Formats: sequence, structure tokens, C-alpha cells
Amino acid sequence: MLVANLMKRQFLVWNRDTVPDAIILKDLAEMSKGKVKLPPETQLARTYRVDLFARPTERPAQRSGPA
Repeated sequence: MLVANLMKRQFLVWNRDTVPDAIILKDLAEMSKGKVKLPPETQLARTYRVDLFARPTERPAQRSGPA
């Protein structure tokens, strides 16, 4: 299952869309020529879309001393 979770994360790095777990499981079985098969009901780690081009949020200015 570790390999399947890594595949899912890498898919999201290279593609901006989410990917259903079933697609990852199917690809894993195909690439391993059937040697690695997980049950269809397997739930992979939850992933969240990461916008690599988003600007980081700014931190509020810190005060230096009493106001």
C-alpha cells in the first residue's frame, strides 16, 4: 500500500487534478504485471490539492516593544 500512496502523491505533483484511488490501484496492477494487486475497496491516504504556484501567506508584522 505504501507504493500506491506514493503513486497517488506523485500523480498530484505532476497533475493539477485529483485522482480516484481506483485509477491508482489499476495502474499499480498493470505496471506490476499483476504481481501487486490491492482489493478494490482499498482506501489510499487522503491527499489535498497543493497549489505549487500560490504565494505564501504573509505573516502579520511583529511589534518591537510596547505600543
